[in-house]
Amino acid sequence: MLDTATQADSWLTATLRPAGIIDRDDTDRLRDVLGALAASASLVVVDLEAAALRSPAAAAVIDDAAHGLERRGGCLLCVGADDGARRALATAGGHAVVLDGAAA
Repeated sequence: MLDTATQADSWLTATLRPAGIIDRDDTDRLRDVLGALAASASLVVVDLEAAALRSPAAAAVIDDAAHGLERRGGCLLCVGADDGARRALATAGGHAVVLDGAAA
């Protein structure tokens, strides 16, 4: 078992790469996988390059996971988000960090 100092100094990063259109019908699966990743990772990267996030409900699931990670000192980072995904995530609460296209 790791001591507290080691745990605080080490980060576990997980990446999720959904593909296709993410809509209301996908919220349960998205919540399940993000919940599992957020429970054990310090940083969760959601790569939206191959996905179209168009559902406010799906964006809210991502924001909820981001908020949970934030409370624990972690971060949920979205990369590859198009303008529609950016708007949906900003409206959902803004807890997810969305990288600018030029920075990704």
